[in-house]
Amino acid sequence: MSELLTPTDLASGLPALVRTLIGRTHTATLARVERYDQAGQVVEVTPLVDDVDDDGRVTAYRRLAGVPVLQPTGYGGGLTLPIAAGDHGLLIFTERATDEAVETGRPGTPRDHRRYHLSDGFFVPGLRLGDHVARAQYTDAVELSCGDVRVTLRDGRVAIGVGSVELLKVLSDALQTLSTTTVLVQGAPVPLSSAAALATLRTQLETIRGVL
Repeated sequence: MSELLTPTDLASGLPALVRTLIGRTHTATLARVERYDQAGQVVEVTPLVDDVDDDGRVTAYRRLAGVPVLQPTGYGGGLTLPIAAGDHGLLIFTERATDEAVETGRPGTPRDHRRYHLSDGFFVPGLRLGDHVARAQYTDAVELSCGDVRVTLRDGRVAIGVGSVELLKVLSDALQTLSTTTVLVQGAPVPLSSAAALATLRTQLETIRGVL
């Protein structure tokens, strides 16, 4: 017959039990992309922060494959980022198994009873770590970039460009040139018939044109 645990036994064993349970609970960590499946919208990632127990034993996490990528998209449209090997992001783990939910998209009871498990990770791209830190040029604007293409949005202003060439400025300069262009009529310079409309259009464009 087994002996009953005394309060002293419980007090001494409880911290170890708590540490064991915490060690099995995964919440979130930083991760690096090793491979990206664009068609399936999943990544293979390596967690960047090793696990260290109270005795100083280090355990490096294994690579995790088939991790769904969280992108700001919906059925009607959205935004997808050009993820590549070497990119970084946040790896988060759900409180229950997500196999059925990911497969069907419907509410239901998970067949597996695991909690906060490495198998239930989701990857949020966008972190810039180490020497890959990208600093925003402005503090009062939304900036979108892809390679040399850049879009800057401010309240009432927009700029679209490639490198140092800004699209709306090119259009504005073209309208300025056309609105001041003249043609010779019986030897005399005459403005284009649409000069006034072109000038008005340029004025309207300048009210919304921002800078990169």
